[in-house]
Amino acid sequence: MDPYQDKQHNDLLKRKLFHLLAGAIIPLVYLFLPISRPLALKLLFPVLLLSAFLEYKRLLDEQFQQWFMRYLSVLFKKDEAQRVNSAVTMVAACFMTILYFPKPMAIAAMFILNLADPVASMVGIRWGRIAIGKKSLEGSAAFFLVALAVLVCFFPLKLAVPVALLAAIAELLIRPPLDDNFLLPPITGLMIYLAGRLL
Repeated sequence: MDPYQDKQHNDLLKRKLFHLLAGAIIPLVYLFLPISRPLALKLLFPVLLLSAFLEYKRLLDEQFQQWFMRYLSVLFKKDEAQRVNSAVTMVAACFMTILYFPKPMAIAAMFILNLADPVASMVGIRWGRIAIGKKSLEGSAAFFLVALAVLVCFFPLKLAVPVALLAAIAELLIRPPLDDNFLLPPITGLMIYLAGRLL
C-alpha cells in the first residue's frame, strides 16, 4: 500500500473509531439512566436541532466550512464536504428510533449502528479480501457477529440470530445516495419488532 492510501485508511479508521465511541453515548445513556422515552426525546431534540443548525451553517458559510475541514476533516467522509454529515443523520436516526420503538428495541438498534457498523468497516479495511461491491464479506461477517452479540443481551437467541443476519444484509445492501446511518436503526428496530411478533 502506498503512503497516500495508507493515510486514507488511517483517517478512515480514526473516523470510524470516533463514531463508535461518540455514537455509543446515546444508547448508553438511555440504557443505564432511568430515562423514559418522552424524557429521552426531550433531551435528544435540542442535540438534533443544534447539530442540524451547525451543519446548515457549515454548508452555507464558506469560512465556517473551511474551519471545519481544516480541523475536523478526519471526521468526514470525502464526499461529505458538500452534503450532510453522517453524524447528523445518526442523531436523527436515534431520535426516530426512540420515538417509534420500545426502549429495549431502540437501544439494541442504536447499538448495532454504533458498534457493528464501524467494526464492520474497520475489519473490512484491514482484513477484507472477498469484495461485495464496495464492501467485503469479512466486514459483513464482523457486522453479523457484533449485531448478534448486541441482540442476545436483550432478546432470546431465536430472535437474535435472524435479526442479526437480516441487519447485516440490510447494511450490505444500503448504498449511496441512501444513508445507512439514517436507515439502519429504524430498519433494525422494525426487524426486531416483526421477529418478536412472528417467532
